[in-house]
Amino acid sequence: MTSKKAKTAFELAMEKIDRMPKLDKKEIEKQNKKELAEKSEAIVHRYFHGSLKIQNLEQEISQFDNNEQPMVRKNLLNQLKESIGLIDREMNTKVLAAIQQLDGKVDLVKINSDLDNIILKYQHQRQKEYANLEKEELKQLQKMGIAGSAVAPNIQKSENWLLTEEKLKNQFDQKLVKIREMLP
Repeated sequence: MTSKKAKTAFELAMEKIDRMPKLDKKEIEKQNKKELAEKSEAIVHRYFHGSLKIQNLEQEISQFDNNEQPMVRKNLLNQLKESIGLIDREMNTKVLAAIQQLDGKVDLVKINSDLDNIILKYQHQRQKEYANLEKEELKQLQKMGIAGSAVAPNIQKSENWLLTEEKLKNQFDQKLVKIREMLP
């Protein structure tokens, strides 16, 4: 009769690990890229929320291994570019300043000018479409016998407005793609 010795939790865990499939180089590289993307996203998040100053972006990058730094910089730039939007001009200014900090070759004057032009056109078109839909809704209400100075249709919740706004965003987002392509 052979006596079995009780195994410790550590020994059981190690046996379980030995039975697990090993990661190949591609899987390890993929996992590393994913981790770097998540870390880059955290840096951008901290920057946007004010807990990381623009002057410290380079310092954050320098905390990574030399071979990881180019990937982190690239991830940061891509995430910043994707943050450019049609609504928040202040955020766009912050994004462009960070891109300038990370890559000094950017011509911010031209990009800022083009971006402001797109945003102004978007806002103008959005207001125009909103006013048109509001007039339409008021006419519909008048046909139903509902009129007066206190009558104000809720355009924001209107299905027509939501569709129109989505169409406008898609149209102007295509113009933002061109701005993003001008950036590093």
